[in-house]
Amino acid sequence: MKAQPWDALLKNAWSRLARSLTVPPDQADPVFRDLAERYLQPSRYYHTLQHIDEMLTRLDAIHNAAAQSPAVAIAVWFHDAVYDTRRTDNEERSADPAQACLAGWGVTDDLTGRVGALIMVTKHGTTLPADHEGRLISDLDLAILAAPAERYDRYASDIRREYAWVPDADYKAGRAVVLRRFVDRTTLFLTDAMSGADAAARANLTRELGRLAAQ
Repeated sequence: MKAQPWDALLKNAWSRLARSLTVPPDQADPVFRDLAERYLQPSRYYHTLQHIDEMLTRLDAIHNAAAQSPAVAIAVWFHDAVYDTRRTDNEERSADPAQACLAGWGVTDDLTGRVGALIMVTKHGTTLPADHEGRLISDLDLAILAAPAERYDRYASDIRREYAWVPDADYKAGRAVVLRRFVDRTTLFLTDAMSGADAAARANLTRELGRLAAQ
C-alpha cells in the first residue's frame, strides 16, 4: 500500500506515547502494527489512520504533549480498533484490545478503566460526558463535522462507502436520523477549544440533510 503523509507522524506519536508510559519498543511496536492493520482494513474509508491522525493533531493543538493525559491519547488510538457497520457494539469491542494492551504493559487499573470509559464516550449517546477528558475526546471525534466543506463531503461519501451493503433508501433514512440527532443538540462541541466550530458543523450537517432529501 502506498505510504501516506501521516504514516511516519503516527509512528512517532505512538513511540512518544509508549515512552511516556515507559513501555519498551519490543512491547509497543507489535501493538502499533496490530492497530495499523485494523485501520487499514479495505472495508474502511473514513475510520482509517487518517481519522486517528486528525484527532491526534487536534489534540496536540489543544494540549501540548507535556500537558496531555495519556488516557485520552490511548483512547484515540483504540476507539475504532473494531469497526463493523453491521454491529452496534463496536465501542465495547474496541475497548477489549485496549484493555489487553494496557494489561500487558502493566499500567494501573485506574488508567485502564479510564481508557475504557473514554472509548465508550465515542459512542455519542444521549448522555453527554461531564468531565473534561470525556468532553475532549467527544470533540476530537466529532471535529470532522466542522471541517471545510470539501473535507466534510469526502467524509460523508466515505461513510456511505462503509455502509455500501445498505440499500439507498434505508441508508438515507438512517443517516438522516443520525444527522438530526446532532443538529438537535443544544451544543455540538463541549470544550472551549471547539466552541467556535458549532456554526460550521451545523452548516455541514444541514447541507448533507438537504442532499439526502433531494436524492
